[in-house]
Order: sequence, then C-alpha cells, then structure tokens
Amino acid sequence: MFAQRLCQCLVWIGCLTAIASSAAIPETERAFRTQILRELDLVQELVDRAEAAPRTENGVRFRYDLLRTDLERVQAGIRVSLLPHRPEPRSLADPEGKYVP
Repeated sequence: MFAQRLCQCLVWIGCLTAIASSAAIPETERAFRTQILRELDLVQELVDRAEAAPRTENGVRFRYDLLRTDLERVQAGIRVSLLPHRPEPRSLADPEGKYVP
C-alpha cells in the first residue's frame, strides 16, 4: 500500500515538474522544486533505513532497489528542470512501480 502510494506520488511529481518546466523558472517555483528535492532526499534516507532493518519472515520481499532507482529518476528530472538552459526534452523511462513480486 505504502509502495503504491509512494510510486503514484513520484509519478505525479515527475509529471508536474515536466509540465511546469520552462526556460525561465519563477523564483517561487524554483523554491518549491528545491524543497521537493530536499524531501526526496529524506525519502531516500527512509528507504535506506527500511532496507537495512531486520526483516520479518512474512514471505514478501520488497524491492527497495527498484524504489531507489525510481526516486533517483524523479530527482534527476527535477534537477534538470532547474538548469538555466536545458537540452531538448528527452523521453523518460516509466517508473518501475512494482516493488513487491
């Protein structure tokens, strides 16, 4: 449940960032994107702690590596949107989104 919600949030953040990107980003938008990057850094730390925590044997293996990859993709997209002069739009890979087999 948490993984699905997190994935959905990441996809929406990435989409909204891509849509809102422009050559001249207003200062308030830049501040919001920078804040999102800080929040995603905190989520990365949470993922690291969750992965390192002892696992209970409930038969479910959560794919933290895939979640981490998706987080990094979203962060990279936001960072590119903050560059003063971005290259032409590029096609992005879809988030994995399937963290539990």
